[in-house]
Amino acid sequence: MSRRAACAESYRAEDAARFDALDPSVIHGEFLRLAAPTGWRGRNVLDVGAGSGRDARLLAERGARVTAAEPSPQLRDVGAAHCAPGVDWIDDALPGLTSLGGRCAAFDIVWCSAVWHHLSPRERRDAMTRIASLLRPAGRFFLSLRHGPAPAGRIAFPCDAPSEIASARCAGLRLVRLRRVPSVQEWNRANGVQWTRLLFRKTAVGAP
Repeated sequence: MSRRAACAESYRAEDAARFDALDPSVIHGEFLRLAAPTGWRGRNVLDVGAGSGRDARLLAERGARVTAAEPSPQLRDVGAAHCAPGVDWIDDALPGLTSLGGRCAAFDIVWCSAVWHHLSPRERRDAMTRIASLLRPAGRFFLSLRHGPAPAGRIAFPCDAPSEIASARCAGLRLVRLRRVPSVQEWNRANGVQWTRLLFRKTAVGAP
C-alpha cells in the first residue's frame, strides 16, 4: 500500500463525529470573510481533503458550489450521506487531483484545511503549482499548516510558513493574510499543536 493510501485509510468513519463537533465558523474565523470578500453565493469552490464534509457543508449553505475532494472512502461516504445540496464529491487527493484532468482556471476559491502536513516537501511544491493552475485570475487559496506531533498512526511532515509562502509566490500566489493560533482540540493543545492559517490571491507568476 502506498503512503498516501495508508494515510487515507487511517481516517475512519468514527473520526467524522470528532471533525463535525468543531464549528468551522469558529475555527476559520476571519478567513471565511477574507476568502470571499463579496460573499460565497455563486462561487465555485474546491475543498481539498474535505474529510467529513464539515467545511463543505458550511460553504454550500452560504451559497457556494462546492467540489469536495476526499481520498478516504470512509470519510467520503459519511460526508456524501450528510452533505448539503450544492456539494459534489470526488475521490481525489493532492498533489495531482487527477480526476479534474486538464481543467484550468476552474475555481474561484480552493480551500485546503488540515491537509498540507500529510504531504512531503516535494509533493507540496507540486500541489501548490496544481492549485494555482486551478484558480481563476484573482482567485483565492486558503491553507492551514499544522505544527506539532501527529496522533499515533498518522503520517505528518513538518511545515513552516516561510517555505510555503515562497513556494506560493513561485506559483503566482501572493500572501494576503497569515495568522498562527493554538489548536481548538484539547489533545492537540496539551501536546503543543498550533496552526498557521494563510490566505493567498492568484496574481502573475513571479509577481511581488
